[in-house]
Amino acid sequence: MTDNDSVSIIYASIEVAIKNQEKQKASLEAKASMLIAFAGGIFALLMGGSEKLASLDVTAQKCILISIALFIVSVILANMAVWIRKFRSDPNPEILAKNYLNTEPEELKLQLISNMIGSWNENHKILEKNAVYLRFTFITQMIAFILLGTALFLAIR
Repeated sequence: MTDNDSVSIIYASIEVAIKNQEKQKASLEAKASMLIAFAGGIFALLMGGSEKLASLDVTAQKCILISIALFIVSVILANMAVWIRKFRSDPNPEILAKNYLNTEPEELKLQLISNMIGSWNENHKILEKNAVYLRFTFITQMIAFILLGTALFLAIR
């Protein structure tokens, strides 16, 4: 038999942890969206200056082309970070009502804790993967932006 106060504390703590994961997910998606918008802005600027870009020397043009390719890669990576993946959120109300309606409250709480721990673990893996995609997106855009700066430096030299 477990201590009911301990069960309640654990349940409340896990509930908060799962809510924090949902906030982390929203934050990652917002950051990925901003990086996609940044890349889109760079594409628009480059398209607007395409005539001037054609008159640059070959080295500057290569830097710009590599930069464009890196921005395209960054958009793909950012989209992978926000790609819709099943984010587990237990309990399933239908299964809960169907299977646990006549269960003792303490036993029910223990089952919910077990399910919530499983949810947290699965969601944590998804969030970590998305964070990696987001880090690579940022690094790729940083390199692309440095190459654009290099091209600009070569153009004014």
